[in-house]
Amino acid sequence: MRRSLVRTAVLIVLALDRPTLLLAQTPPPPPRAAVWQADVPGGDPALARDLARLVKAAGYSIESLNSIALTNRALVHTNRLDLLVIPHARILPIESVGAIEHFLKQGGDLLACGLTAWETPTFRLGGRWLSRGEYDLALAAQRPSRLLLNFQDEDVTLWTRHTNKPEIHTRRERVSERVPVAGVGSPGDNPAKPAHPTRGRPTRAALHVVVDELAGWDTLEPPGRSWLIEPGQSLTCFWAKGTQATRQLAVEWIENDGSRWIATVDLKPVWQYYALPSEAFRPWQPPANRGGPADRLRLNQVARFTVGLALTHTSVGPGRQEYWFADLGAAPNPFGDALPPLLGNVPRLESLSPAYQCYPISTPATVVARQNQFIAPGALTPVQKPTAFPRGTGYRGLHPRPRGCGFDQGRDWRWQPFAQAWTDWALKRHGSLPAAEQAWRVPAPSALPKSEVQSPRSEVMSVPPMSQLTHDGPWRRLVADYRLFLDDLIGAKYAEARRLVRSVDPYHPVSFRMQHAGDPTLNVEHLLPYDFHGLRHAVDLWEPEGYGRIGDWNQVRAGRFTAAYARLCDPAKPLLWAEVGYNVWDARAAAPGMPPLEFAARFYQDFYRMLRESGADGVFFWWYPGGYRLNENSDFGIINPDGTDRSVTQAIRTEGHLFVAAAKPASPDLRIAIDRERDARGLVGLYEAVQGEYWLAVESGREVGLLWEREPGSR
Repeated sequence: MRRSLVRTAVLIVLALDRPTLLLAQTPPPPPRAAVWQADVPGGDPALARDLARLVKAAGYSIESLNSIALTNRALVHTNRLDLLVIPHARILPIESVGAIEHFLKQGGDLLACGLTAWETPTFRLGGRWLSRGEYDLALAAQRPSRLLLNFQDEDVTLWTRHTNKPEIHTRRERVSERVPVAGVGSPGDNPAKPAHPTRGRPTRAALHVVVDELAGWDTLEPPGRSWLIEPGQSLTCFWAKGTQATRQLAVEWIENDGSRWIATVDLKPVWQYYALPSEAFRPWQPPANRGGPADRLRLNQVARFTVGLALTHTSVGPGRQEYWFADLGAAPNPFGDALPPLLGNVPRLESLSPAYQCYPISTPATVVARQNQFIAPGALTPVQKPTAFPRGTGYRGLHPRPRGCGFDQGRDWRWQPFAQAWTDWALKRHGSLPAAEQAWRVPAPSALPKSEVQSPRSEVMSVPPMSQLTHDGPWRRLVADYRLFLDDLIGAKYAEARRLVRSVDPYHPVSFRMQHAGDPTLNVEHLLPYDFHGLRHAVDLWEPEGYGRIGDWNQVRAGRFTAAYARLCDPAKPLLWAEVGYNVWDARAAAPGMPPLEFAARFYQDFYRMLRESGADGVFFWWYPGGYRLNENSDFGIINPDGTDRSVTQAIRTEGHLFVAAAKPASPDLRIAIDRERDARGLVGLYEAVQGEYWLAVESGREVGLLWEREPGSR
């Protein structure tokens, strides 16, 4: 399906091609589509009808699915449907996850509006569909029949303080506060609205606590008592408030069997009412027979109660903490023992869910459709021209991902912002795409597959394919411009990052581990290293990594050319090999292998030789302790797990002193001219062109440097 529709946020179509059998003389039946009616709180049935009309106009036969049907795998099945249409994907019933995910895995097509899916899901409880907000409001309308803690009768000086830092000063007191009176049997107050701290409220007693600094945990427990909570009362109710620094509060029940159950609530500087169901309390270090997935707090079994702050459970600001607490009670849950489903169990579906795949667009934005796409802002009237959306319209954008893919399929165009930046750069440099193509002597790369190109030229170019960056050819001028674009883009981004760091710390050099940057031998299609030329004004020191140097001396020595290239780009910057190491783990033996251990020692000796001869300023080895590393299945250690030496340890002890004591090489007495733009492979191509001359000069005792025959971008 090739239409694109946008309503409240973003639309995504996920499609899997399936073979279709066509009989010679029988017209094929129309494809079948089902449209969810969005018959849940927050849904818009009118949008569902509009979508149904548009999908029908596209040639589909249409049926409607209510929310109960949407959760039925037998109804949401490819033996019945080709396409499932979802308006308001954010409020999809959480119970529909299984049916929709199964439909997609079968090869069904999905058209979804209002992403991301299941972001604020609805669910069925007590015979009706609810949002989480409605569920919370129903709980907040409950009031305790009696108070479990009435601070009018409490001597808070008798409460026990639990803390890991008793030397930190705290203060607790009973104070008179204008606490709302809805704490007992007064359901008239609207729990959705914050209570005004003073207006129209009688004075009541409350607990007031000040902690000079939170350095672990600091909680209070009232003297022992029989709580006598009646069966059926499963809501823990209270009033509380905090400060700008004290943003959360932890309340804890401890049952007779010693199991601890802790809930965390968000505080505001005004009084708030809380009615916490049993599932809001999470087990904390439970006994062996408690705390399982189906277990929950049993209020009629509680023995102790605490309230306070703990870094394990509460997020607070620095410095002094302060909170108020009043009117602890218990109330029945209006839904009885029924529990809402777990709302966090959302599948990872590319560009659809969970919510972290998208970000809110808070600035004015313009959406540009591809040539075979349309934009449908608001009224579902498709347009193809660029459409501007003002600030604060609630739209979402997909986080760019270099290797993004749809549901079990590749995607030809993902980094539109990157492609747009490349297009804008080329237009600025050459004035127009025809002028750029004339300079490149090859056509501009298209942003669309050949089967989808509908005009001689796309509005947005694609970037050159990696096959053109790893092989020389007539496209070398195009690729030279693309490398120059990357220089400008990456240099600007890292320079801005350095500026921000220096704004708070002007004393330390700023750089980053550069992986394969500067490696003159790496030429693979799945990885494009940064070029030192683009970073020359953006960092304070060169930090290549040495994994591309693993091998014999002929492989290691190319690090000397890396250093020469770095000094050509900026001779004033120190050169530090930010990471190098070798994995000695033998998976079959489940132990470090003797041949890898011996090779590692020789490799480190050769690497130190390269460091001395190239005049490097430092090195970091990965990594110190030896032994099997979980998840990575490796052992890069430079000592044994028991602290004894390995052969590589001896190499470091010997070669390290020689490296530190070594004099810097003399200034070059021979400079070889290089041209990055002569070969589409960039640094790899220029190294291949001059390596014979370079190493012959080195072996004859010359100090060899490099110079630009033509600096990138100078033509």
